[in-house]
Amino acid sequence: MIRCKHALWSDTDFDCGLAAYHAAKSMLKKSNITLTHLQSSLISTVYQWYANQSSITAGENAFLSSIANVSQTYPNETDIRVLWGLSLLNVAYDRAFKGEIEPKSMIEAREVLKTALKMEPNHPGALHYLIHAYDVDQVDIAEKAADYALIYNKTVLTLSHAQHMPAHIWMRTGKRSFRDIFFSKDQYSFIHKN
Repeated sequence: MIRCKHALWSDTDFDCGLAAYHAAKSMLKKSNITLTHLQSSLISTVYQWYANQSSITAGENAFLSSIANVSQTYPNETDIRVLWGLSLLNVAYDRAFKGEIEPKSMIEAREVLKTALKMEPNHPGALHYLIHAYDVDQVDIAEKAADYALIYNKTVLTLSHAQHMPAHIWMRTGKRSFRDIFFSKDQYSFIHKN
């Protein structure tokens, strides 16, 4: 169901999400699988994105409310906390907040994601979304993510999409050269020798 939602860009495929939800419910019923409370809560929470087909914003807000409740019910589940942070960012990127450098939900997302990092210091999702949360057009704010960008860069060495993420911060702050952003010295040397 999550593949039907492109987070941070308000791209929601309602038909895909509802079809996936109904297929999952049908499969669970046929297979006699009993879900844990957490699993059931997550399926219901993801459904919130697709339930109101007339409004992406309504789906975002419903998902935010639901995932916040799940995270508070299961405070030791780092991945759930990261989804809560992502949901806050989705709301911050809503058209209603265009023109605001730091909507309230973006500031809240940072705090939620930092809490996730206290539980799991190298969590790639928390680091990824913290970079997005500080990727604003104000240098003093973007600089606050420099440590997260450095940790993330070391954590995701082989993931192609992830390799560009620290550049969101370096481009805002002007602190690193292109070579340092994307390549280790060994990689840089290899590319320029061939």
